[in-house]
Amino acid sequence: MRRILILGWSSFLFLICLTFSARAQNINITLVSQHEPANTSIAFGDVWAEGDLACLGIWTGYSTAYGVGIYNISNPGTNMLKSIYASPTSSFNQFELGFVRNKIGYFGSWSGGGVHIVNLTNALTSTTPPPLLSQIGSAGGGHDRVHTVFLERNFLYEAAHVAGVNTVKVIDVSDPFAPFLVRDIICTNASKVHQITAVKKGTNTILYTSDFGTGSTAPGYTHIWDVSNIGSQPAVWLGNFNSGGSSHSSWPTPDGNTLVVCRETTGGDVRLYDISNPASPVLQTIISPATMGLPSAIPHNPVVVSNLLFLSWYQNGINIFDITDRTKPIRIGAYDTYTAAASGSFQGNWGVFPNLGLNRLLLSDIQTGFYILDASAVLTATNNYPPLLVQQPTSLTATQGTTATLSSFVTGSSIKYQWRSGSVTTTGTPVSSGTNSSLVFSNVQTSNSTNYFVIATNSLGAVTSSVVSLSVTVPQNLVPTITAQPQPASVYPESDANFSVALSGSAPFTFQWRFNGVDLSGATTNTLTISNAQPEQVGNYSVFITNSYGTATSSNAMLTLIDSPYLNTIQATPGMRSALISWKSTVPSDSQVQFSVATSVIQSPSSMSAMGASFGSSSYIDRKISTNHTILLTGLTPNTRYSFQVISSGETNTYLSGVYQFTTAGTIIIDNPEAAFTGTWTLGNSSLDKYGVDYQFASSVVGSNTATATFRPNLSTTGKYDVHIFYPQGSNRANNTPFTIFNNGGSTIVYVNQQSGGGAWRSIGANMDFDSGNSGYVRVANNANPMVVLADAVRFTYLESQDFPTGPTVPTWWENFYFGGPVDPLADPDGDGYSTAEEYAVGTSPIAADSHLQLDLQSSGGAANITFWPYLGNRNYQLLFKTNLTDASWQILSPGGITPTPYGHGIFSLSTDNASQGFYRLVVQPTIQGSFSGKIALPQADAFSGFSEAACGVNRIFVQQTFRK
Repeated sequence: MRRILILGWSSFLFLICLTFSARAQNINITLVSQHEPANTSIAFGDVWAEGDLACLGIWTGYSTAYGVGIYNISNPGTNMLKSIYASPTSSFNQFELGFVRNKIGYFGSWSGGGVHIVNLTNALTSTTPPPLLSQIGSAGGGHDRVHTVFLERNFLYEAAHVAGVNTVKVIDVSDPFAPFLVRDIICTNASKVHQITAVKKGTNTILYTSDFGTGSTAPGYTHIWDVSNIGSQPAVWLGNFNSGGSSHSSWPTPDGNTLVVCRETTGGDVRLYDISNPASPVLQTIISPATMGLPSAIPHNPVVVSNLLFLSWYQNGINIFDITDRTKPIRIGAYDTYTAAASGSFQGNWGVFPNLGLNRLLLSDIQTGFYILDASAVLTATNNYPPLLVQQPTSLTATQGTTATLSSFVTGSSIKYQWRSGSVTTTGTPVSSGTNSSLVFSNVQTSNSTNYFVIATNSLGAVTSSVVSLSVTVPQNLVPTITAQPQPASVYPESDANFSVALSGSAPFTFQWRFNGVDLSGATTNTLTISNAQPEQVGNYSVFITNSYGTATSSNAMLTLIDSPYLNTIQATPGMRSALISWKSTVPSDSQVQFSVATSVIQSPSSMSAMGASFGSSSYIDRKISTNHTILLTGLTPNTRYSFQVISSGETNTYLSGVYQFTTAGTIIIDNPEAAFTGTWTLGNSSLDKYGVDYQFASSVVGSNTATATFRPNLSTTGKYDVHIFYPQGSNRANNTPFTIFNNGGSTIVYVNQQSGGGAWRSIGANMDFDSGNSGYVRVANNANPMVVLADAVRFTYLESQDFPTGPTVPTWWENFYFGGPVDPLADPDGDGYSTAEEYAVGTSPIAADSHLQLDLQSSGGAANITFWPYLGNRNYQLLFKTNLTDASWQILSPGGITPTPYGHGIFSLSTDNASQGFYRLVVQPTIQGSFSGKIALPQADAFSGFSEAACGVNRIFVQQTFRK
């Protein structure tokens, strides 16, 4: 088995090449089948699908009987056109875009027919055109000309793409026979709305509208709306931004923090924006034909699935990018459906539908119709990616005698660089030392002042950067002045990270790089390379510069390590002595977690820890091959921070994540220095019965309060907590100080006599529900009887008993993870014979039928091994037996200790006698520090034998084995 840590894309070998064919190559994508449904002047539009049903729309030529082609793609190699849906009014047949869900088609006519809602129930088998269920146009509240539709929940969003129409229609289609208008969404500064996308971001639904405008009067904004409650409330406008005009369409990443925008215009490009703050988007990356080494073409439609970006790019075909790092996309696949010479703007790949899996990638071509492609190779290729220029060099002014660096960044495989001086139009002159991604002049002189560009090549293509200038000035006895600060770097583990600084002033200069404020030995030039970056090298880098006239210190530049592109959505859900670790992988694989008590705090949740990759403990290995992974950690210490790393092994590869952290539930104390105060408070420390070194007090008032103190914890775990307060008592204290507890059940006011009961923890709330995070808190106010009120400390204690129940219950954090809210603990949602409470006690998944307690017995020669899975901490396991089913009761067997296996199995080893048969049961007992909290006797009846015992109940059955010596 090869153990692989996914590397950064910059650490590849180099090749030499200067020119390549201008046409796009097919890379990691192969043709399965292609079909053109009509040999006329029809120009085809988008493609949309569900299961084995695919639909191909039309862009022009709508006067014919063709409107939407209906395909059965159960056998992708045949491309079977079953029927054609066409409107009785032939001029309405321009169905550019549509949607299909639950065998209902929603086809938008841009030529005047509104939305056609069509029954596709029999479309896979019938050659008869599917019947029309209903049609909605302006008379029904919609648009007559519908260019774009998007279906989200039961709401169909419509955009007209008609000049002067800046309204998005929201149609309720819960009854496809009787759709009706819910409301309008008006983009007030838009000339017309072209494309719309509505997807989930966490629990919210976000709508993105693209204003296809140009010029200063209609600049082409993209608008962002919260439409979570669109059925009952208007859309909430969150922000907008101008991508540079002709904003054709957009699509967000699954986390909703990055938006991909296509600019459909000559010389247009694709832009990635950070929209984590919708009110202030930030441009992250620009992808253009030039950055791919391809001829100029117009981008059209983007779609994002997981960490893959699919871009339809007219004459340059479909291009697939790995955008795990949104600032450094990797072009991993391409297929060009239009191989002829370009003779107009609208030719080639129109749209893509990637939601059926990479082995059934659907494409539409304006001229040649419907395509099915196999793009599976984009996930398995390890050294077959073309160059993609994601960071252009920038012009630089440097001081004579210093080190000057021109830098670029190219993703791809086996990249070779050649810097050239002069003009691109004359191919330039090669720079002998310019064969790296950066061009470095260690002692720059005025003779180096000229224009430069870089060509990056490999066996699949070439890209040429923009031309930049290097200007060299002669120093005039000046102190060092930094003109370009070191920039943060995010790389894959074991990749190289580069930092540089540019400055002006009088040479010569001395440089000293520092890591977290400590000098780095040998790091004494204006550039710093961290080779083979490791977790312990994560942190801040800066440089101290001196010359004969003074000094300068740069700002800090953070080095972070990013996760493997094959692992994502890594999350910890902790309890008090256990935690659920979940993640997803792009490759089907098994599951394991390594973990240890944290020795330092990770500043960025997805960065590698300073502790490195050394862990003291490993979980069991779940050998089930899946792309969705969950591992239960047990035997943890309360109120403790842990570092962990997830591992997924599939086929011959092992994928490792970065190091993440979580904190188990326990007791959190908020002392008064950590509280938030309003109004006038005075610091005191004279009372001896205080908590810590001091406390705060405020004069009490009649009526509304004028001073408050808020004690707000950051709770790691959702569940029940006891709340206590601490204060020093005294005769001048208020006898009815109001303490208000805010939790997810509302708020509760408790009045406390602070004249007594001080110097110790005093309960003000028991068994109270709190959500994880900082939404819950305790607030003390000064509207009390005359005297003073005191604010000293508040304690929040997680109730350990809820994680170790004595009856059939489960803790809130566990049921929220699996079910998103309360669940009946006696129910069996996955139908495997175990109730939800039993699955919690045993440590298996309540929503996967193949995840349940397993028990097996093997014997030979007078010895037997009884093996069970899973074997976890905070559990006690007892083996019971009967020699005959007619015996009155089960007896406890004492075979010695349990032998654990690396895969999470426990083994009881026992000797056997000459008895003809034996019957065994396993009893699982959740424990707290060795004390049993309750018994669950398992496993399920039909998993092992058909024996029954009425007195034991449905979950009290056993295994039979005959022994022979």
